[in-house]
Amino acid sequence: MDHLDILGRSIADPVVVSYLADHEKLDAFDFRKNAEIGFFGGFDSGFGLTAESLLTYKAHFEEVRSRGLPDDGEMIVTRLSFTGPDAIRSVQRAYRATLPFGLVFGDSSDVVSVKLGAGPFQKAKSSSLPEYSAERSVHSHAVGNMVVIAKYDAGWRLMAVYLMQADRN
Repeated sequence: MDHLDILGRSIADPVVVSYLADHEKLDAFDFRKNAEIGFFGGFDSGFGLTAESLLTYKAHFEEVRSRGLPDDGEMIVTRLSFTGPDAIRSVQRAYRATLPFGLVFGDSSDVVSVKLGAGPFQKAKSSSLPEYSAERSVHSHAVGNMVVIAKYDAGWRLMAVYLMQADRN
């Protein structure tokens, strides 16, 4: 699966359709439950794909990579999320396929920076409450025309990765 080739494409693009089909095979539970609001994936499956309307997308990003539907129905992929094991819910499962950039859940923050080829441009504390999640810090990295958000536990071990296109601002 080529995660990096998905952002900015229409949800109806054959590349995205195939990508989603591959993920649905990994974990089909409630995969399309929230598709009408632009979220594909299961909240407990370790994978999520977020899409926005064409108009919203164009307000924030430079270029649409593909179109597949009329303007009023067009949804463009804006974010991919991959999560590992956490204390949020006992039923949560880690993402089962290969992570982008060769990342592995449990990588240290230094290893993540090396694999991404860029140190973080922003470091923040987690907004999750300690009793809600093991997540303690969040680093944002600029990689090409993308922002890669890495979330870490108290031991600075990778727990989640989000990929987004860098917006115009």
